[in-house]
Amino acid sequence: MPIPESQLVTWSHQGAVASSSIAYNSIKTALTSAKSKVSGICFDAFLQGSYRNATNIYGDSDVDIVVKLDSVFGRDLSALDNSQRRLEDAAYPVSNYQWWEFRRDILQTLEDYYDKPNVKPLKKCIQVKAGPGRITADVIPAIEFWKYSYFHSQTNESHIEGVKFFDSAGTSIVNFPRQHIANGEAKNATCRTNGWYKGTVRMFKNARNKLINDGKIADGSAPSYCLECLAYNAPDACFGGSYGDTYCAVVNHLWRTPVNSYLSQNGIIPLIGTSPSQWDAGAAVTFLSCLRELWNNWT
Repeated sequence: MPIPESQLVTWSHQGAVASSSIAYNSIKTALTSAKSKVSGICFDAFLQGSYRNATNIYGDSDVDIVVKLDSVFGRDLSALDNSQRRLEDAAYPVSNYQWWEFRRDILQTLEDYYDKPNVKPLKKCIQVKAGPGRITADVIPAIEFWKYSYFHSQTNESHIEGVKFFDSAGTSIVNFPRQHIANGEAKNATCRTNGWYKGTVRMFKNARNKLINDGKIADGSAPSYCLECLAYNAPDACFGGSYGDTYCAVVNHLWRTPVNSYLSQNGIIPLIGTSPSQWDAGAAVTFLSCLRELWNNWT
């Protein structure tokens, strides 16, 4: 039997949001306090992930906060010819303050503010444990990242702006969170999916959790970011009517579409690939197959 509409509606509901705002404001206060190691440095702190995109579900236990250093940027010069690359390289001197120092100073600041036992460096972030009224925060020190289209001078160039950071092994990770946020809001708009898009993402995230609990897929094989991007690849016409209709329309469309054609919600990076910000093709196919099985064999 198919999944009951009442279950899908429950899965579509958004989780609590107040605790994420409290966590975000607490981290900002720590980083701008008088004793902060980065208080005199120009940076921008903003939410990303499920809480910022309003796709968080009940049980989501942490909030992602990017802290982006504005005085340093990484770049993708692959679209430039050799002449343009030389011009770009000459236009921007090397900074004396790099990402590694920025991350070190943020870590020290958070340890001083929250006490060291409450702060834990992880592979891709610095985790601050939950406290009074706030949930766990995953703080991501990053630098600005420019993906160039062309460069002739500082006043005659074109680039897409993203963020770049490194994991504990030194692997660089590039993403475009502002484009991801903007594209998700646009797809959810009245003129496109009339608010069905984000509820559908939450529905699939809860379905993912059930599949993990039932032992159908491995924990970590279908990250929330990837599920959001996956649903983004379904045409707007797939959304609406009922959550049952939407579930079937989205899954059936994606099942018929080659996974290597999927694009991340930022509209820039292919969803399927081997980089840290992409999804393994086999894991994506397995997840879609399990969604189909869940619908056809609901008990």
